[in-house]
Amino acid sequence: MAYSMNQVALYLNLAAARVKADGDLRYLMGPGAPKISGGGNLQETQILFVRDALWVANNDDADTVLQKAILEKLLIGTPEALIEHVEACQTRVFKRMKLGAKEIFVPPGSPAEILLAELAGLDDAGAKRDLTYPPALGALPVAGKKPVGYALQPPGSGTAPAVSGIVFVTGNYEGTVGSGDNEHAEQKLLAALSRVPDSVRGTLALYGCKRQCSVCKSVFDKAIPKVASSYRYLNCRAHDDPAIENYQAQAHPSGIKALDVDRYFPV
Repeated sequence: MAYSMNQVALYLNLAAARVKADGDLRYLMGPGAPKISGGGNLQETQILFVRDALWVANNDDADTVLQKAILEKLLIGTPEALIEHVEACQTRVFKRMKLGAKEIFVPPGSPAEILLAELAGLDDAGAKRDLTYPPALGALPVAGKKPVGYALQPPGSGTAPAVSGIVFVTGNYEGTVGSGDNEHAEQKLLAALSRVPDSVRGTLALYGCKRQCSVCKSVFDKAIPKVASSYRYLNCRAHDDPAIENYQAQAHPSGIKALDVDRYFPV
């Protein structure tokens, strides 16, 4: 399961990059694919399972808006459908080239592509498997439920985010005095979590594209003990793999805002 969840986060991140570059969904559907545009800095995508929902957030909300538009075009609106799609089509976010009449892989180049290639090449037991390149979808799948959006509001106001389906979290959370203005995806998810009713209990797992920075770690270290339910924060095991040197070396943006934990999770 951990492999799949981190693959979903990486797939959404890289799919947004492909669509931003192409201006359409040709990476999945070939020529004549639906036009689609947008996207931001593509720094980081994080996902969080809350009851029956899969929440998605990015450092840059423009990436979140684009990812939501991609899933709407593909008519993917449930976590199960998204996981199935990623399992089938994740290799399509890699670069491609023609060799005669055939399309072939170009070895993954970016740190995110390298990590997704490694995760995609593991089966459920963690054993190595060969990557396969699926044929073009050719047509949109049967219509399904659309993903929904949740915009962050000040603590104690606004609607609560959905706890079923796919939820894209955007917005501006309140930070501590003197902290920066660059908001990280996992802190947006944590701020949204503060609006969930106390009846939602269990173990929540957060997965993403990048090892958390020191600011985010300190925020989570302070927040998690204050949350009424039993939570645990997980990053992908592969993200901490020393073999993935280039991926670990990626710098986080400076000026990171620290969530005002005491306001969102009062005693």
